[in-house]
Amino acid sequence: MVDWVDLDGSVDRRIPFRFETGTPAVASVIGSAAAIRYLEELDPDQRHRREQDLCAALVDGALARPALTLIGPPDHTDRIALASLRLDAAVPAGEVARLLSDSYGYMVRSGHMCAQPVVTELAGGEVLRVSAYLYNEVPEIEGFYQALDELLTWLAPPAGG
Repeated sequence: MVDWVDLDGSVDRRIPFRFETGTPAVASVIGSAAAIRYLEELDPDQRHRREQDLCAALVDGALARPALTLIGPPDHTDRIALASLRLDAAVPAGEVARLLSDSYGYMVRSGHMCAQPVVTELAGGEVLRVSAYLYNEVPEIEGFYQALDELLTWLAPPAGG
């Protein structure tokens, strides 16, 4: 951005160089190219089947649990492998997300997902969001739900209370 800086001031570089701050993201560009090459080498049909299997595991796992409400359609054919889950109102989604991360190694997101009006309308408050991608396996999703089940037994309010 500058050609010279001293205690009396600075000399800006000529345009367009004065608008280019810092070091370009060279590593990010190289990493992105490697990721694109990797994805291009995968068989599209196998990749689609894998994504569908992951999506089915997420959706079916949520639907199998009465303590969870799946936000959005339950049809796996028209979804990506991402599920937003409403927990019981007395169970803090942020605390569940932290415990899943710290105690079980599952990284999820909690909150309003930068869409407070929509999430509040659909879920009545914060949600827990879990997603999977090609590097995940169905047993990992099953393990996530087992961990969530365990946490909810500890955090859910007592029946009738």
